[in-house]
Amino acid sequence: MNNKQQHIVVLGGGFAGVESVYHLSKLGHRVTLVSDREYCFIYPISIWIPVGKIKFDDVKLPLKDLQKVHKFNLIIDKVESIVSKENKVILSKQTIEYDYLIIAFGSSKLAIEGMREHTFSTCGKPDSLLEMKRLVFQLSVLRKERLFLRMIPYWKVTL
Repeated sequence: MNNKQQHIVVLGGGFAGVESVYHLSKLGHRVTLVSDREYCFIYPISIWIPVGKIKFDDVKLPLKDLQKVHKFNLIIDKVESIVSKENKVILSKQTIEYDYLIIAFGSSKLAIEGMREHTFSTCGKPDSLLEMKRLVFQLSVLRKERLFLRMIPYWKVTL
């Protein structure tokens, strides 16, 4: 058995990435989480931001708080590229090596032609919810229009 502890790098600070580092750290592995933002965004409750029921900051869970409790390494930086033949991840500010790599990027990292220009999603980039809230306010309050928002399948909110 190899005495050297293997290094596992997890790319993405959302649900999948945080869940991965939690379980791997609990098993005693040396784990590094790389995220381009300092918080995990709690998407299931974010549907209430556009309609003003909760605030944007109420849905953010600081990754540093999770790091303290679950004892993993945390790097806040943007992934530029992955050099799989060399087991390296090139970040904006540094390069890190790994034995195992888990890619747990969220849906906002996937480009679908036309989607960004014409839609808002509670499962996309968190900042888009603030723009969605502004538009909902503008349409429903300022213009006094009745809106129908379909947030997730079978969940309907009428303003």
